[in-house]
Amino acid sequence: MAKKKWYAVAKGKKKKIFTQWFGPDGAKAAVDGFKGAVYKSFYDYNDALDFMKNVPDNKTEKKSELAGEPEINDNQVTVFTDGGCINNPGPGGYGAVIIYDDIIKELSGGKRYTTNNRMEMLACIKAFEYLKDEKRKIILHTDSAYIVNAVNKGWLYSWEKNNWIKSDKNNVLNSDLWKEIIYYCKKLNIEFRWVKGHAGIKYNERCDELANSEARSTSIDIDQWFEEYEKQT
Repeated sequence: MAKKKWYAVAKGKKKKIFTQWFGPDGAKAAVDGFKGAVYKSFYDYNDALDFMKNVPDNKTEKKSELAGEPEINDNQVTVFTDGGCINNPGPGGYGAVIIYDDIIKELSGGKRYTTNNRMEMLACIKAFEYLKDEKRKIILHTDSAYIVNAVNKGWLYSWEKNNWIKSDKNNVLNSDLWKEIIYYCKKLNIEFRWVKGHAGIKYNERCDELANSEARSTSIDIDQWFEEYEKQT
């Protein structure tokens, strides 16, 4: 029996979470012909809900588009990250580009079964691991609103304070990776910046290439937390 899917339409003719793709009240009808539609399918309703909450508003997007290619400053470390997976959940990969002292370092890896959000988060963590002793400011660019909003809006620190339970009394998804991110947020001087994905930003596009390559590499590396979570749901 096919697993139930949720279709989250954050920007479209209707903004809602649909239970079907086709049909007059399906997600497809809400996005077809809508310029700039933002939507994604999920197997977990809470993931779909988080996606709806975390898509940047129009003001944030316009500001990013006007900014163009992010500036790379010699006095700081510049990081770009991206992650994704095939079918979500499915085989996944992450990519990171770290730029400092005329050095461009690329990091990448993958998991046999995971989610988009987890690979976005793991890309950040791997970059932070590489920079674990860095004293300069680190500017991290990601197209994941899920990550940027959680950190910049303070949700991450509230989750930690509440023992990784959200205000709706549900467990925080991906808490294993959030714990690693908050560890590095306290250890390093990091600024998280959202960038528009697939907008021609050089190193964001490179991270996307690395992540896609890893997702298609048939990695046998196990995402232990997620596979255990899937067994319980």
